[in-house]
Amino acid sequence: MKSLHIAGMLALLTAPLVGATQVGATTKTATMQVSATVPASCTLSTGAMAFGNLNPSADNTATASVTVNCTAGAIVTLTGDWGSNNTDGYERRILKSGAGNVLDYSIWLNNSRTVQFTPSAAAAGTITGNGSDQTITLYGFIAQRNLVNVAPAAFTDTVTLTLTY
Repeated sequence: MKSLHIAGMLALLTAPLVGATQVGATTKTATMQVSATVPASCTLSTGAMAFGNLNPSADNTATASVTVNCTAGAIVTLTGDWGSNNTDGYERRILKSGAGNVLDYSIWLNNSRTVQFTPSAAAAGTITGNGSDQTITLYGFIAQRNLVNVAPAAFTDTVTLTLTY
């Protein structure tokens, strides 16, 4: 019975405090800024451009697929350097054999070869990111006239691709 009596007295004492406001109390408010940034982000992967066995009686072509995945809305430019064999300062791409023989080739952004793929941003591919993989096909070309007097050999080059965003 005593515990019931004490509980009842506590209820009576605390009841006036529930919902009560202090006399003369003031309130202050402030705003809090909340921010977040989604940075542009991209991945880049590529397959090889393999011409295979060249036909010396015709122009030769090959393709390579480049896969770009960028944050939605990111504006991206894809460029490629002149290749690791270009040491003469001319704007050209060169395949080179182990014996030092050279073979000029070019890379294009379209199959009709009207837009060359170069280190210049003006001639590069522009992509708008959509958050998914986007595939760009690059078109390689070796003119038949470049095969005249070229000794049989395996020719290679390495082109560095760059995404700018």
